[in-house]
Amino acid sequence: MHEYLKDIPQKREWFFISPVQIVKAINHFHSTIDVALDSNDFRVISGKYLVLKSRVRKGLRTVETEKCPFCGTKHIHSGGGKDYKKNIEVQEGIRTLGHRRPHCLIKHIEFITPNGTVVNNKDGYYLGI
Repeated sequence: MHEYLKDIPQKREWFFISPVQIVKAINHFHSTIDVALDSNDFRVISGKYLVLKSRVRKGLRTVETEKCPFCGTKHIHSGGGKDYKKNIEVQEGIRTLGHRRPHCLIKHIEFITPNGTVVNNKDGYYLGI
């Protein structure tokens, strides 16, 4: 990795690298990304839609997910306001606030859950509530 990044500015072992350069390095090495996930208890709906644990934030205006295994960040969505509970759906025994389109499409990423189910970022995810 150090040899591959030798032309990138660095300070000791820290590289000053752009997101585009990171994607190129990942593609070059076909790396596994460790995004320091909040949990490893992922559920799946319809055999392909990942369920991200989510919580309604203070003020009931937005919903925040756990770290997304595709991009490593938490996603923020509209929470539906004070009446958000009317929007809760049960999908295969899982309480959700519905299906969301993917936000993290820099690269096609497959994620293998601990039970072996393969999901990908192109399908989007459900907000588990």
